[in-house]
Amino acid sequence: MQQAIDTFKLNISSVRQIDVIYQFLMQNEVKTLDLSELLRTEIVLSVSALDNFISDIIHICLIQTFKGNIQIPADFAKPFKEFQIDMQTLVQISAAATSDEKLFCLGNFIRKYNSKNPYQDPKQIESAMLLLGIRNLWTKVGTELAMKGDDVKRELANIVWQRHKIAHEADFDYLTQSKRIRDRQSTLFAIEFLEKLCVSIYTIVKLETKQ
Repeated sequence: MQQAIDTFKLNISSVRQIDVIYQFLMQNEVKTLDLSELLRTEIVLSVSALDNFISDIIHICLIQTFKGNIQIPADFAKPFKEFQIDMQTLVQISAAATSDEKLFCLGNFIRKYNSKNPYQDPKQIESAMLLLGIRNLWTKVGTELAMKGDDVKRELANIVWQRHKIAHEADFDYLTQSKRIRDRQSTLFAIEFLEKLCVSIYTIVKLETKQ
């Protein structure tokens, strides 16, 4: 479990290095470049760090559940029971000679599953947590962050919306026929929010799975 949050912190550290470059160029009044592109990069990579973090949590927890180290409560287990593994993977797991080989086969399947399922917006993340038997995620996260759960979801959705506008539309506003204005203060707020969000999810998952 520790690996998931460590990897997230490493990814966020890389984002903050981009901000150092942004500050350096701003202080040296580099006017030949549009430095707001660095801010856009920070937002995209921060959301990617969140996505990767949730993927890691799912991977680790499902592996630990397979090993018998995590018990999904029976009354919370519907999404877990409906989690489907293809026959080819089941045959590979059954044929594996050692426990490590079985875990390797299962781990590969989970990685492929995660690669097809983004974990960015509130509904996607909530569904992922239900797979692990964790209910009322946003209420719990809200408690951790001293916010209302709906406010947490709203803020996350806004950051993800910004990410999508950058990644899929080059942050171009068709009404103004120009790129959306980006500033460092709101960018840093988004990064810090995602950082606090992931730490709170990590705390909740660790507590409820007893890992």
